[in-house]
Amino acid sequence: MPPPAPARPATPAPAAQPLHPFRWDVTRRERLGRLLSGAPADSYAEFADDLRACCGRVVSAAAHLAAPAGEPDLFFVGRSPESLFDYLRGLCAGTPWSDRLRPLHFSMRGEDVDARNVRNRHPAGLASLRAYLAALALDPRSLAARGRPAVFVDLVCNGRTFANLVGLLRRWCRDVGVGWHAARRAVRLVGIVDRGSEPWRGYRWDRHGPGIDRLPRGAVRAVPVRWRLWDYLGNRQPKLAQSYPPAAWGDERVGRPFRSPDHAPALRLAVRLYETAGGVDERERFIALLDELGGLRLASLRGLASGLRRHQSRGLSPPVRRCQICCPLAVPTGKMRPRPVAAARAPPPGGGHVVRRASRGDAEWKVHV
Repeated sequence: MPPPAPARPATPAPAAQPLHPFRWDVTRRERLGRLLSGAPADSYAEFADDLRACCGRVVSAAAHLAAPAGEPDLFFVGRSPESLFDYLRGLCAGTPWSDRLRPLHFSMRGEDVDARNVRNRHPAGLASLRAYLAALALDPRSLAARGRPAVFVDLVCNGRTFANLVGLLRRWCRDVGVGWHAARRAVRLVGIVDRGSEPWRGYRWDRHGPGIDRLPRGAVRAVPVRWRLWDYLGNRQPKLAQSYPPAAWGDERVGRPFRSPDHAPALRLAVRLYETAGGVDERERFIALLDELGGLRLASLRGLASGLRRHQSRGLSPPVRRCQICCPLAVPTGKMRPRPVAAARAPPPGGGHVVRRASRGDAEWKVHV
């Protein structure tokens, strides 16, 4: 009797895709349809100016924090900085900075909620959150090997969200055997605080806040803003995304579109911020603000300013080259800058004339008859 055939090794099941909380993409206006019909969410008269000033200070702070290591990747934590993300995404569209702006769906503010409690109460949710962070290259091994620092941006009241986020990353490093001292070198925090709140007995969040001592010195900056902006973003503004606390980590419903009374107005406001920020005038105002803040002394922000001026605003047609001799033919040149039209040569056999057309490689010639 022949010996039994050896059992084949079991094929491992494919890894589950990480759950990404749903958020409408404001860059695809054609997919939003009737959701854009109506008025945007209410704000206040000086909201646009306050938001521009806040974004300029946040970008400048992030660039200063990342200056020794290069240009930063910005992660906007939770729902409070949604408007900053939409504004900067529209502003930086078409530049290398557009790929460095990401929303980070994360809510963990309570003092009684920490890495140990979450591990005991929501083990499946914690695994789902780690898969989500790994998809954003925020897992311990990716942090330790990062070329660009990860700068987390959020509104700060008592600093518990940042402290819990840092605590989760630190505990994760311990679980997988990655040294926290290596991973934390890529972690930076930018906290948006109320400008009018005076330090109590010398207490300052960026120096004495919870979890700050777990990061290298100089890895945290506070950005002071007017109370009206802080209060609007943190307390009164309708939000586009759902909150993502530990109880919702891994819940499949979070990955699907949702409806609420404030959802559509918040979406319209986000689209308006995105489209307004991409205008030529708004970009020039932002560059002037960076210059006023001293940010253009950094190479990374000088590159951003150059990119903002190089790329035209969305909504403008690409530059065209026209035959300036006898016909109105327009030849799109995409993102290339217009060049002077070459002088006409001798007419080819059969009549007509020759005009030069823009090309990235060798010169191209087109005959107009």
